Order: sequence, then structure tokens, then C-alpha cells
Amino acid sequence: MVNEEVISYFEDAVVECVVRITKDIIKVSNKEQAENELEEILTTDVWNKLSDESKTYLVTAKVNFETMIEMENRDELDFSGVCLLLTKTMDEEISKRFYTRYAEYLQEQYPLPENVDKWPKDMLNKYKPEVIDKKYFTLGTVRFVIGKNKDGKVMNWKSYNRIRRYARDYLYKEGISKEEREKKLLEIVKCIEIIRIDYRNPSAHRNALDIVKAEACMDYMLGTYKKLKLILEDMRI
Repeated sequence: MVNEEVISYFEDAVVECVVRITKDIIKVSNKEQAENELEEILTTDVWNKLSDESKTYLVTAKVNFETMIEMENRDELDFSGVCLLLTKTMDEEISKRFYTRYAEYLQEQYPLPENVDKWPKDMLNKYKPEVIDKKYFTLGTVRFVIGKNKDGKVMNWKSYNRIRRYARDYLYKEGISKEEREKKLLEIVKCIEIIRIDYRNPSAHRNALDIVKAEACMDYMLGTYKKLKLILEDMRI
């Protein structure tokens, strides 16, 4: 069984290392070009919603990937770092909306500690009525907070109804219908499961991730499928 916290720590460590090692190597011109291309792919609206950290992860992933695929020995290279930069971006942006901002929303609606029973238990410390530290909130936590299982079926109606109200009142732009919001929440659950199982977890294991898998990860997040854009484009934040 995959330990989400261990995988998350590993992801953070690798991403921090890759960013640190490559930040002084990436030329300013390459960085600016990558930023412009990413903004065009994601749209200015979505690009501006990203945290500075997420922008750094995406630029680093894009520049590293494009540099590596031009190398003669590219079939022998390990692309795990590239994929982890991409999955960390999703982690960062999902955590901002389903941990940080959602906790703020719930605290306004159901202040702790007296309303502990109104909060998703996976957001709370097991031993005292307070929100868990962010380091314990992982991609694997999200579906429990939303109240769905990995197949997208509702398994906790209390959690699901609360997240639907949050989606209506705070998360999504006006004009997005109830049906559309619910479809988008379902898409988030399914997308996260694919990212965790197909890209993040394999990148965190011993075997090197090859160019084929890296291309698939890039394509899923930014290319043909543009999952990052699709998830964020109708959100207010």
C-alpha cells in the first residue's frame, strides 16, 4: 500500500533539489520563452491564478524536458524529476483550494473547536480539534475531503454537500451551473487519481521514468488534455 505522506515528502525533496540545481543554469531568455508559452497554453487567466511556486515548477519542468529530449542519450535519461515538478504543481494548486481556502471557508461557517463534527475528519488533527498541518494534506486526501471514492461515487454525503456549497459560494465563478460544478468536482477526483497512480507514484520509485512516460505526463497536464487548465479555468481563485 502506498504511504501518501512518504510519497509527498519525497516529491517535495526531489522538486526542491531540481529547482535549486537548475535555477542558475536556465537562461533568462529560456525562462521568459517558457513563461510566455505556458501562459499561452494555459491562458492568461489561469496563469495568473498560479502561485509563484507553481510557475517555477512548470517553467523548470518545461525547460528541463525540452533540453533532455534534445540529448543523444535521451532514451537512457531519468525523467522522474520532470514529472514530479508537474505533479507538484497540481498538488500546490489543489491544496490551495481544497485545504487552505476551504479551511478558511469552513472556519467562517463552522468555527472550531465547537463545530468539529461539521468538518471533514481528514482535514482535522486526530488528537485535537484543529486543522492538520499542510504537510499532511496530500493529493490522496482530496477525494476524502470532497466525499467521493476513487471511482467518483459519493461515499460521504455530509462532506460532499459541504464542498458543493463551497463550490457554489466561493470556488467557482458565477454562471457555472450546479450540474457543471458537480461535473468539475468529479473531474478533479478522477484527474488526481490518474496523476497519483500513473505519474507521481512511479516517479517516486526506484525505476527511472523514461521519455515516453514523461511525454505522456506533459501531454496530460499541459498538452492535448490540458488538465491543469481545465481544472482551474472556471474557478474564481
